[in-house]
Amino acid sequence: MIITEIKNLARYQALSADLQAACEFLMQADLSKFEPGPFEIAGTNVSGNCFDYEADGRLGELFEGHEAYIDIHLTTRNCERMALTTKDSAVVKTPYDKAKDIAFYTGQVEQVVKLFPGNCLITFPEDLHQPKVRYDEKNVRKVVLKVKC
Repeated sequence: MIITEIKNLARYQALSADLQAACEFLMQADLSKFEPGPFEIAGTNVSGNCFDYEADGRLGELFEGHEAYIDIHLTTRNCERMALTTKDSAVVKTPYDKAKDIAFYTGQVEQVVKLFPGNCLITFPEDLHQPKVRYDEKNVRKVVLKVKC
């Protein structure tokens, strides 16, 4: 897992060509102009989605994990918390669905990250994460990029 600011993403571009495409996109994009819905960056290897929602989750309710894609989470309006854990501290609730690249887990919260606009959280396949954890009463606008591992 990497917690950083968008302005520092260039540091991580060398990890893969697809991560480089995602980082370049985020560093150049005007995130305040994003509207809800999916968008393509580099074919099926790098794509994104913008969401508006009420962060109504409670810490530790349900973690998600991916095997084929890295997630880059960032809020563009307001703040949300994300709970994090490892597979050693979790139990599979819904087995991995290869077509959707997701499995769901229950488990112990090991860390909590607050995402403010300008921050981003990069989660790798070993990082189980729970988005949409309430920070305050304000609705959140969030962008999530999916980057092929």
